Amino acid sequence: MGEQIIDKEYKKKRITIAFNPIEERFETVTPAIEKDVKWMKDISVILSNQAVNLFLVIDEYCSLNPDVDRTLVQTRIQKLLEILQTEVGYILLNSDLDIETVTDIFIRINSA
Repeated sequence: MGEQIIDKEYKKKRITIAFNPIEERFETVTPAIEKDVKWMKDISVILSNQAVNLFLVIDEYCSLNPDVDRTLVQTRIQKLLEILQTEVGYILLNSDLDIETVTDIFIRINSA
């Protein structure tokens, strides 16, 4: 959503997430992704800005990628927007847990 996070050194920074609508993949932006026209460079522009014109976003993406199926791109962007309506659960852990316990919890949750 374009918000800053606090990293492990307690510094504020923004993590930019890119989206590839053809592969339906999310990645943090890297120099390679920044140069690749198959990637939408910052999903927060679409997700946090109600005033964004999705037709222009789709037009721009399709003009940069003339070989893609426009209907597929529209469908994938619509699915991207559905993230805003999705409930996300979270688990609050005590800060005194050791890394092995936290890792075990993470592995168990992700395997379910």
